[in-house]
Amino acid sequence: SFISQNGYEYMLKKYNEFSMKMSVHYLGTKDYGIGNFDSELPFTIVSCSAVVPIKRVNRIVDVLEKFKGIKLQWFHFGVGKNFEELNSYAAERLGFNPDIKYKLVGQVSNKQLMDFYKRSSVNVFVNVSENEGLPVSIMEAISFGIPVIATDVGGTKEAFDSDSCQFLLPKEFDNNQLYQMIYRFITMDIKEYIQMREQARQRWEKIFSAYANYNTFIEDFFGK
Repeated sequence: SFISQNGYEYMLKKYNEFSMKMSVHYLGTKDYGIGNFDSELPFTIVSCSAVVPIKRVNRIVDVLEKFKGIKLQWFHFGVGKNFEELNSYAAERLGFNPDIKYKLVGQVSNKQLMDFYKRSSVNVFVNVSENEGLPVSIMEAISFGIPVIATDVGGTKEAFDSDSCQFLLPKEFDNNQLYQMIYRFITMDIKEYIQMREQARQRWEKIFSAYANYNTFIEDFFGK
């Protein structure tokens, strides 16, 4: 059994003779409810990953540096061998822009992260990794109704519905592409944005609810 359609299709091409024994069963995340959202608060971006080269978190810094005269907040959760390097890089590029507030939070427990999503007003989740499976971090974000911008790698696009696919970046994106996607969210009509939040939550309910997925898994393997 595979945890993404992408992995399933890859193995199907290589080992088609075993197709009858292959299936897809998504993982899932717990339901903590919809996250808080307040349109009066500064636009807030969150990223969550290890700080290692493959995750390219420094590219977020490069893009945020392009914003002038727009108040933004960015929180990054996660540590890694390049954490101190990222810290210095962010201070150098963003530290003198009074409109950009950022916090490299580092390592937190899953409960702390879920509490943050629940009580904070997060506008968009960003993942610019050059390689992924099907990120649990994205499942968690959309469970709170947080729209996502991410690179189209691995099974990531399976977390996107047809409307939100416009916010999938090519693997080798240029910084202006990410800038334009974030800017699109910043300037989006509030009704359209609320709809994006609702669609994100609905996508999670349909595909990544742990309660539904685990029950389906048990039924498929052990019978109803």
